[in-house]
Amino acid sequence: MEQANKLKNDTGVQIKVSIPKSVARSTNKPKKKKRKIYFGKDVQNAIIECNNLNPDLKHQRDRLFNTVIYPAFMKLTENIINTWKFHRYETNFTDLQLETVSELYQKMPGYNPEKGRAYSYFTIIAKHFLIKRSKQIYAATKAKTDLVIVDAERNLSMERTIEGYQESLKDFISHWCNWCEYNLGNMFRSSRDQKVADAIIELFRTSDDIDIYNKKLLYVFIRERANVDTQHITKVVKVMRTNFVEKFEEYKSNGFIVSL
Repeated sequence: MEQANKLKNDTGVQIKVSIPKSVARSTNKPKKKKRKIYFGKDVQNAIIECNNLNPDLKHQRDRLFNTVIYPAFMKLTENIINTWKFHRYETNFTDLQLETVSELYQKMPGYNPEKGRAYSYFTIIAKHFLIKRSKQIYAATKAKTDLVIVDAERNLSMERTIEGYQESLKDFISHWCNWCEYNLGNMFRSSRDQKVADAIIELFRTSDDIDIYNKKLLYVFIRERANVDTQHITKVVKVMRTNFVEKFEEYKSNGFIVSL
């Protein structure tokens, strides 16, 4: 189809000019290209292929890792480190990123596609590793900085009291996790709430490895493990918090949890 425009020539006579529709629309803005997903199905398939390759085909495995998997691991770790500020301690960003990528590489054989997406699996591994690494770096830095001050101002009596309390709390958490697992069906009726509670119990069991006080990050771990919305997590957390306090008082009075 053509678009008609009226123009006047030098004599004042109107002239009808036809303009092709394709030309008339040539001023339209070009469509934006869709952003490519950096850790999509192609990366997941490459990981599965790497895991299934014959160990003798090292050259093929290395080529697949370097061309497809490695760039995705680098981008994934970059996003996690920047989002959660894991490089704020005394560490080099690139060194920390490469350490994390190395950890992901070592954990590749453990990925099972039947249990979920590769993106979620390696995101959790990266976060756990970075939390543990940040804890180690922070502890080492703090020990060097405060060594003289700590020696000069130590309160041995208070240290023994705190140490005893921490040991008691650690022992209680072990008993409480067992109690919760045994009574999970009575505490929560829906399978969704039970999955959330199970994820919370797992966090308590591994608290030595993920010693962190970032509430938002802990919620991310629970949400990814249980595959539920945050509002459902909050409801279960309130129930378990109340139960934790009640059972701890019971433990302090008796030395153990009475009803198991």
